[in-house]
Amino acid sequence: MKLIRTAVATAVALGMAAPALAEEATVTPYGKINVTYQMTDDSSLDGSEVKSNNSRFGLKGKAKLSDSLKAIYSLEWQVDTTDKGDSSDDHIKARNQIVGLAGNFGEVIVGRHDSPLKKAQGKVDLFNDIEGDIKTLFNGEVRASNFAQYTSPKFGGVKIKLATMTPSKGAAETDENDFGSASSISVEYSNDDWFFAIAQDNDVSGIDTTTTRFTTQYKIGSFSLGAIYNEHDNGTIDEEGMLFSVAYKAGDHTLKLQTGESDELAVDKKVSSIGWDVKLGKATKVFAFYTKSDDADNNDQSWLGLGLEQKF
Repeated sequence: MKLIRTAVATAVALGMAAPALAEEATVTPYGKINVTYQMTDDSSLDGSEVKSNNSRFGLKGKAKLSDSLKAIYSLEWQVDTTDKGDSSDDHIKARNQIVGLAGNFGEVIVGRHDSPLKKAQGKVDLFNDIEGDIKTLFNGEVRASNFAQYTSPKFGGVKIKLATMTPSKGAAETDENDFGSASSISVEYSNDDWFFAIAQDNDVSGIDTTTTRFTTQYKIGSFSLGAIYNEHDNGTIDEEGMLFSVAYKAGDHTLKLQTGESDELAVDKKVSSIGWDVKLGKATKVFAFYTKSDDADNNDQSWLGLGLEQKF
């Protein structure tokens, strides 16, 4: 924990020592709208719906402070594009919202952000944001508040992230819920064909919890092969899960297959998905998917959907 705090403090000190240059900050709007028409089959719902899948919008930018230092910032929100127009508090939600400094020393950010362990999934999850998302299988998919992170420069393809934060869950009004009582660390390696990451959370998902994740993805020709191993120890029970994904790209078409099993969120839970993406333009795609989920308690569910995603 002391190492994380020292790294963050050093990066901030470097930024404060740099002379400022009078240059206007840049701001860029961005986002995506992802909507599906899908049919659901489970014990509580058997019908169809139009669903917004983590559609979002945001602003990001930077400001040059010197030849070797810049300020960075972003504000992002999730929006429910299929909201019925009522007063639901879920219509707009905060996502990653940070400010920080970047330079030769690396990068330091503070605010609200995905933990290093969550980001260590890379691009292995081929059904991110829809029903087959790995958050339905694994612990560790945490967007933390009261968050500070140092990211090292990349050396030989290796990058290290050190973060400290307040636990996302746990008893209120305890010393353990103070900022800095939870930590997350990851080591990532990447080149043109291979991505590998190892990460660990300590007390991020609750007091006395440890989550460990190994991720790898390899590209060979038109194929991308990926795997994630996830282990969660809550101090009493040590649970684990595995996920495998395969994507085949042919021109503007991508065929996807993904399957995983875990005991972390339900006993013997299995989630399998198959999908087909078609790019209509640089920022536009249509897609279809089928996802099936079941566990030892006979909670069987399936979804069949057709979607459209537009980025901007």
